[in-house]
Amino acid sequence: MIKKLLSCVLTAVLILGISGCKSDDEESSEASAEIIETTIVTTTTETTEETTLETEPEYTGRSPYGDLAIGFAEGDVALCVRHDLKLPTKMGSTDITWKSSDESVVKTDGTVIRPAERSCLVTLTATLTVDGEEMEKVFEVRVIKTANDHLTPDDIYINDEPDQIYFYNDIIEDCTIYVNKKGYVTRVIGSIIDFKVDSPEDALLAIHGIHKLIGCENVFEELKIDHIIKDDTCYYFVFNQVHNSVPVKGVMLTLTTDLEGNTNGFINYYVPIDISTDPAVDKDAAIAAIGDYEKIFSEELMIDVNGENATLIWEIRYSKAGEAITYSAKVDAQTGKLLWSGQNAIVD
Repeated sequence: MIKKLLSCVLTAVLILGISGCKSDDEESSEASAEIIETTIVTTTTETTEETTLETEPEYTGRSPYGDLAIGFAEGDVALCVRHDLKLPTKMGSTDITWKSSDESVVKTDGTVIRPAERSCLVTLTATLTVDGEEMEKVFEVRVIKTANDHLTPDDIYINDEPDQIYFYNDIIEDCTIYVNKKGYVTRVIGSIIDFKVDSPEDALLAIHGIHKLIGCENVFEELKIDHIIKDDTCYYFVFNQVHNSVPVKGVMLTLTTDLEGNTNGFINYYVPIDISTDPAVDKDAAIAAIGDYEKIFSEELMIDVNGENATLIWEIRYSKAGEAITYSAKVDAQTGKLLWSGQNAIVD
């Protein structure tokens, strides 16, 4: 509940702490947010494990060590586990045994016992026996506590003003809020909610509490978890904006927490979208628009944003005969016009 006693103090802090009341300050705020997000991506690529949705473990026959993976239930990933795991015990002629750093949470047969009050990191060590020789492969999973399972959007206080965010921080001076020219919060250094966030569902509830402040009407329909990252100090819950289930290209929102689940940062690149997501041009016609190609690697319907203009496009990744690089192209999904094409990367 917002304490009226501190409203005057908070208003003063807001004026001093938020850059965004003037255009020069706003540009500085946006630049800082971009640098921080770039730093997150660069650092985590080199030093952290990125977790994406995984499928059933599959043995290709090439390398038991390389192929060995944990099987997750639908909706689970390594850094967000709620259900039993599938731990393979044999791949081809290779025998596999497992050890768990905490069998009260994850047993060696993959059974998961969720803790009540505190999410738990568990190290799973697989020992592979190949032709009488042993090698180990180590995995880390985070089993999510049950304490937040009862939370619903109705339990979350909806903040109407940026200065209300300060009340979620023990030391007001340590919290900084950035707003843009339209008055929307673009970045927070500090906490945005009064409960611990351990899962994408928790993160969405936290963002729901400030959805009016970022211009997002329904976070549960407009944000989709893209990936979770962990480093030595934080978890990063990275969401992709979607419109009518179509992804908005490159538009991400990131909520960060410390290792205990306390929120400590938020970056917002949300943009309002109001266009049709029913393409007049199908993917085959879009592929025809790119001209000569040897192989199509992917084609995806998405929304491309340029400033305040949004366009429904087909993004196509392809190769050309005799060239060891890939190309990307954007084709207008309503007119069939080729909007852009260019080199992408070297093909392995």
